[in-house]
Amino acid sequence: MLQRIIARAMSSSSRLLPLPFVQSKQPNAFSVLQLNILASNLATPAHFPYVQPNVLTWEARKKILLKQLQELDADILCLEECSDYWTYFRPALASLGYESAWVKRPSTHRSTWSGEKKMDGCGIFFRQERFKLRECESFNFHDEHDRVALVVLLQEHGDEKSHDNYVMVGCTHLWWNSQKVDHQMKQLRELDQEVRLLRSNLETKYNITRRPLPFILCGDFNNSPSSPLYSYMLDFFLQPLAAMKSAYANYRALEATPDAPTEDINEPLHTTVNYRRCWAIDYIWYTVDSLKPQAILEIPSEDELRAEDGPEGWHEVAQLDPTVKNYNGIPNSKYGSDHVPIMASFIFKD
Repeated sequence: MLQRIIARAMSSSSRLLPLPFVQSKQPNAFSVLQLNILASNLATPAHFPYVQPNVLTWEARKKILLKQLQELDADILCLEECSDYWTYFRPALASLGYESAWVKRPSTHRSTWSGEKKMDGCGIFFRQERFKLRECESFNFHDEHDRVALVVLLQEHGDEKSHDNYVMVGCTHLWWNSQKVDHQMKQLRELDQEVRLLRSNLETKYNITRRPLPFILCGDFNNSPSSPLYSYMLDFFLQPLAAMKSAYANYRALEATPDAPTEDINEPLHTTVNYRRCWAIDYIWYTVDSLKPQAILEIPSEDELRAEDGPEGWHEVAQLDPTVKNYNGIPNSKYGSDHVPIMASFIFKD
């Protein structure tokens, strides 16, 4: 197994795994973190009966989330289900040196999960000492699910050598129902069209000619690596203008786990863990022609994420529900969401 390294001051359980082709960590690498934070209004006891009530409260979870983000210390944060932007995340992360952009979901349709009044959206936060914001665009998907995407163009500060280091970063959250993949695919194709047009316009506007404009797309895709969404990202998204790859595509091969499949897709077994499901649905996609990944964040084991007990009597109540697959899960006192953060570091290709 490859030697594991700690890239910066982080908690003892958070480690970066160097990718096989990396000889040494590049000093000019920048890191991108992806996390669905679980909006304040969506973490109800009805949805999360396995979580201790004192941990499930927003007052507790927002502090846990901020601690997670502060410890991981990424240069760019992509957060879905980002609620309380103006009153909490914007000022709290600004105090840590981040500027940001945010788009709220429209409140046009009623949904079974978030009701009619939507409180959350997508947020992108970036270190102001590392990047400056050049452009910001948001997209509302044209369907009944009130979903959005946010895209920013960032330019790296620095000397003349790094003056042309632009990177386009996107953040999205596709509809939750993985059984109706046609709805999710419609959103993904719409995003593809919007990103193609925006990327072309920005390359022209900023005279980006040294390399194709790098693009990173983070998000909760609400479907697995075996889904048509994953195949679309590999085979169609931005092509033939650019090719996309998931930063975690070789994760299980890198970990050398016994269950690592033999095919090319070795995504993690999970990025979300709750009492009904445990699977991988969060991704960091990047353009392979303009970016080179350096390292990725190790994901805690399922056992670790299920280590904390739920409320007293929860096991007995759960046994009456045939849909319950497991007991316990996240959020808990260490993880503020039912998703875990994933993170990758990149360097610009010449």
